[in-house]
Amino acid sequence: MVSMMILIFCFSGQTGDESGGLSGGICQFLVEKTEDIFSLHLSEEEKGQWIEKLQFPVRKGAHMGEYALLFSFVLFHFSVWEWGKTRKRMYCYSFLFTVCFAMTDEFHQLFISGRAGQIRDVGIDALGSLIMAIIVWNLGKMLKNRKENKKHLTF
Repeated sequence: MVSMMILIFCFSGQTGDESGGLSGGICQFLVEKTEDIFSLHLSEEEKGQWIEKLQFPVRKGAHMGEYALLFSFVLFHFSVWEWGKTRKRMYCYSFLFTVCFAMTDEFHQLFISGRAGQIRDVGIDALGSLIMAIIVWNLGKMLKNRKENKKHLTF
C-alpha cells in the first residue's frame, strides 16, 4: 500500500514536460505497434495526430489504474487488520482513503512546475477506485456463492 502511494507521489512529482514525455512515449509505442500489427502505412503527420488524440485517454487511464490498484492494496490492508469489521465498511473506508489520497496528490501537484491540481482528476481517480471496488465486491460474492454451492453438493 505504502509503495503504491510512493509511486503515485513520484509520478505526481514529475514536471509537466516529464509527465507529458512519458505519456507521449506510451502513445507513440501504441501507435507504432498498431501500425505494425495492421500493416498500416501512416505518414508522420498522421502518427502525430494519433499520438495527440491518445494522450488524454492514456493519461486519465493511468490515473484510474493507479487508484484502482491503490484501492485494492488499501482494502487488503484493512481486511487483514479487520478495520471496519464489516465488508461494507472496509470497502467504504478503502474508497474514502483513496479519494482523500487523490485530493492530497492533486494538492501536491499545485507546487510542481507545469502541473495543476484539478478536481476533475480527483473524480477520475475516484472512478478508478470505484470500478475496482465493484469488481472486487462482485468477485467476492461469486467466490462466496461458489463455496456455498460446493457445501450443498457434498454428502
